[in-house]
Amino acid sequence: MSQDLSKRSSRLIDAIRFPLILMVIFAHSTLLESNTPVSGGFIWANVFHTSELFFRSLGAIAVAGFALISGYFFFFKEQFTYSYYRKAIFKRKNTLLYPYILWNTIAFLALWAKNFIAQRLGFSLGVNTAELNLLDSYSIPMLFSNPIDAPLWYIRELIIITLASPIVGLALRYLKRYAILIFAAIYLIPINLGLAHHILFFFCLGAYLSKLRLDMVIVANKLRYFGLIGTIFFFIALFFFCDSSYYLHIRSITLIAVVIFLLNLIDYLDKSFPRFISFIQRLTPAVFFIYAIHTLVIINLIRGTLYQSPLASHSFGQITITILTAILTAVLSYIIYSLMKKIMPKIVAILCGGRA
Repeated sequence: MSQDLSKRSSRLIDAIRFPLILMVIFAHSTLLESNTPVSGGFIWANVFHTSELFFRSLGAIAVAGFALISGYFFFFKEQFTYSYYRKAIFKRKNTLLYPYILWNTIAFLALWAKNFIAQRLGFSLGVNTAELNLLDSYSIPMLFSNPIDAPLWYIRELIIITLASPIVGLALRYLKRYAILIFAAIYLIPINLGLAHHILFFFCLGAYLSKLRLDMVIVANKLRYFGLIGTIFFFIALFFFCDSSYYLHIRSITLIAVVIFLLNLIDYLDKSFPRFISFIQRLTPAVFFIYAIHTLVIINLIRGTLYQSPLASHSFGQITITILTAILTAVLSYIIYSLMKKIMPKIVAILCGGRA
């Protein structure tokens, strides 16, 4: 079963990144105040709450997918040695650390400018006391504990995992399949190691598949029924049992199935609608830029404006606002990326860690 990643699978893994970033944006477009299941029958307020639970859950799915891909390609090209580790660290300095610092600096300036301009114009909706307090108290250590550009917490975790990658590499080399069982136990119990345990597990799972030279799309295809059934249970648990003490364990298990389902879905779409997959693959270079910029004023500005409209007066309208916020945020972020890439391609390349 050992094999190299096929050219087609590489294309599909590349293409799936854009749907994953859309899922992140949908998760950030919600205004969910309660993570408990709904009760009281079919009323629009409950439908809105259920939709918010669904959209919020997409963020966890996307993070798992990104972590799996990151771990897979981190160990894919060559054997893990000291020289490879040094080279990998140097490369991640450009792809992770520098973009992390630059985008947080941009976020600091963007929030300061937004609040300053709003105050000068007397536009009270643009002034956020929490943001002003954060800017006043911010320090260099907080850069890594509490990034201003909030989604970058994932990049922070990847930086830490990259630094700890020798442990992962040695565990996979000497313990083999038992290593992934240990990482699975840390994930499922879960055991707090100071890292997001789901990112650590999916990164290590991707690394494990890579070390065995397995094509993850083919592996997902062999597990397609587990992926489908597990995905159904993922959403059943979300909608009906997410306040249960067992929910996190159920979600941890079924989240693996959802990622498998997504890989099978992208495989099916490529067979049925290859032009669509080619289209979203062309959008992939913008993924990191969209990920980093979408929460910087853009998403709150769009959502805040839409909540001033008549749509906000009804739960169905609020569902529409969440969907429109996500779509408009993605479109506007991509437009900004496209314009900046034409005007200042080198700067965009640095901001995206060479991914643009």
